[in-house]
Amino acid sequence: MKKRFIDKIITRLGKYFLERNARANNQEREFVTFKNAKKIGIVYNALKPEEAKLVLAFALKLEKLGKSVNTLGYLNRKVLGGDYIPNYRNDYFCNRDLNQMRLPKEMSVKRFISEPYDYLLNLYTQDDFALIGISSLSRARFRIGNYWKEYVSCFDLMLKPNDSSVETLISEITHYIKINE
Repeated sequence: MKKRFIDKIITRLGKYFLERNARANNQEREFVTFKNAKKIGIVYNALKPEEAKLVLAFALKLEKLGKSVNTLGYLNRKVLGGDYIPNYRNDYFCNRDLNQMRLPKEMSVKRFISEPYDYLLNLYTQDDFALIGISSLSRARFRIGNYWKEYVSCFDLMLKPNDSSVETLISEITHYIKINE
């Protein structure tokens, strides 16, 4: 009972700081056509292997179209482990990279946040505070993600797909930014 009360307080404080950080992020936002976009960042839940495969395949598709793509996968666990080795294109973060309010703190995450992407694609379908924190702090020119009423200040375009799969979210994003043109 006491732990649930503490978790609620931490969540409320985290949402407060997330909102404050999102409002303080004075990055000038602007929509860039996909044709003119050069750099794309992708944030996703790396703990679900089937979703991670879809996201990484989508990143490869974007690279074949001439875009520079960096991914940041989140693992909701204490440490990364042997299967998740960061490289120049794909990075990962875990719970030890978050502060007590579950907002990002480590340098690899800050490096991703400070990168001036033309698009930041948030390819996760469940409300995850750590991932939304990345979007709220990002210096990307245009941030796209799933619709969450309480996080409208963290995105520039929010989509509400018919189902809650990453595959559908990727399809919706592809449609709205006209990747296939």
